[in-house]
Amino acid sequence: MKLLLVCLSLLSLLLCTHTITAQLSQPVTVTRITGEQVDISIDRVVDGVVYGAGKQFDLADLVIIDANRSLVPQKKPLQISLVTGGVCGVKDVLFDGEQFRVDVDFATWIIPPDAIRGILFDQAADQSRYARALENRSLEEDVLIARTKDGQGRVGGILEAISDAKVTMNYGGRSRSVSRDRVVAVVTADLKPQLPEGARGLVTLTNGSTISGVVTQWKGGLLSLGMPGNASIAIPFEQVASISLSSNRVSYLSDLEPLEAVCTPLATLPFTWQRDLSVRRLPLSIYSWEQGKAIGFGKGIGTHAASRLEFENPGGFNRFVATVGIAAETAGKGDCDVSVWGDGIQLWKSQLSGRDEAKEIDLDISGIQKISLVVRNGRHLDLSDHVNWANARFLNLGK
Repeated sequence: MKLLLVCLSLLSLLLCTHTITAQLSQPVTVTRITGEQVDISIDRVVDGVVYGAGKQFDLADLVIIDANRSLVPQKKPLQISLVTGGVCGVKDVLFDGEQFRVDVDFATWIIPPDAIRGILFDQAADQSRYARALENRSLEEDVLIARTKDGQGRVGGILEAISDAKVTMNYGGRSRSVSRDRVVAVVTADLKPQLPEGARGLVTLTNGSTISGVVTQWKGGLLSLGMPGNASIAIPFEQVASISLSSNRVSYLSDLEPLEAVCTPLATLPFTWQRDLSVRRLPLSIYSWEQGKAIGFGKGIGTHAASRLEFENPGGFNRFVATVGIAAETAGKGDCDVSVWGDGIQLWKSQLSGRDEAKEIDLDISGIQKISLVVRNGRHLDLSDHVNWANARFLNLGK
């Protein structure tokens, strides 16, 4: 009997050890900068090096870490926009004058003021004022956008507090409070924070949220992202769908300012191009009819016909890579022509419809100074011509 008990105990210990090892080892598909894809189980990431299954990679040599999980977008009550990049749906946001307390499904994050660009309180409201304020953040004052009898109004001042019931701003030399149920959004002043050094990752969560920061550590099933102000947030890896990585060898177009941005719709209202979102400010995704599901992407650019975006090749990158397709939100509609131009010369072109699979682009741009992404409407005017340039990026593959 004693021998049986000892055997059972050893078996239990072995099973427990196997379970712990399986939990700490995360199976993923990594895409190297060369385009090679490798399936590995990551044990940890320390000092910019990925370790797993007897292999190791430098984060700077990777562009995507795919956890191979389905993306199931979920709408949260509030939405925060981060200075480092990303738009994250959250349950609640509070501010005590010194730091933000952000509640998400799996944690509570403490974030310094210079790490948050804006907070959208009412996602059903007209977001045009909020979008303009985000793109033109003041260096000196915060902005409060609230509903008025005539629509929406905005005031500039200093954000003092956000509680469960109200938002308090100091403007005109006085502290004044607005009921939270009237607040549309808050945009913080651009404090020009110093970003941490290292490989930056834009993490796409399975709920559709995106969060960007420097990958400082990945251990024990927790991914840690460095933020401005020496802050750090932790994300359970089980919540991660994919990670898009930027380094001195990878530069995403959505992190750059375009030299020129032109949108001239034919039959619809103008849609402003978006960073890491579709033109309808929805998660960036392209429907795969072969797989029968929408494929989500953390990085990319959302555009609408007819449009032209021109970007400078920053630092002599020698390849341009992207996955382009009609946004999944059109439900199979849309028909347009897309092309890529380099220094005024057409490098690639294709027709796209909402029923097509995404097109893969991989172009040699050695010596090219400027790249233009062009969308022209097709046979059905510009209706539903929402084109996503997913993971559009410059690469430096060396010589």
